[in-house]
Amino acid sequence: MLLDRDGVLIHLIKEPNGVERPAITLDEVNVINSTIDSIQLAHALDVFILVLSNQPDIARRKTKLMDVEEIHSALMRKIPELKKIYFCPHDEQEACACRKPKPGMISQAESDFGLHVGSSWMVGDRWVDIAAGKAAGCKTALINRPYSWLPTRSGQPPLDLVPDLVLDHLDTAAISCMFGR
Repeated sequence: MLLDRDGVLIHLIKEPNGVERPAITLDEVNVINSTIDSIQLAHALDVFILVLSNQPDIARRKTKLMDVEEIHSALMRKIPELKKIYFCPHDEQEACACRKPKPGMISQAESDFGLHVGSSWMVGDRWVDIAAGKAAGCKTALINRPYSWLPTRSGQPPLDLVPDLVLDHLDTAAISCMFGR
């Protein structure tokens, strides 16, 4: 199972103007409890769990690489079922292969761990997560949020992009549905 970080594993931060943004320091991290329960169930079902996250605020100088690495280290300690956290530190102008909606992080995980993408699920809260999963050949689950289908700096979502599963949140019932157990 491949999880997006912000909005799936940890809560977004709501600014006073109503705009939501990712946590940029460890002090802002608030893990979504239902996701931890889901990860524990998935692990008990022998599901391999990775996190894949765009972190363009590094390139945009809104956060530091050191802060992102500190957040990831803390998440790995808190949730030992996570095998690794991949992240793309690039902005869309850098035209890298790892930034979702491109499947580069999934390809890297496939190479690193022998991941079988055809039986893997990419779970995210934005269309770019679903697009990356589809491009890699994964099954996809969208945690449906008001912003899920909004254009991003990567552009508009493709009109034919459809997740395999749409969820209100990642919970143990969703895990049972995804892994058929």
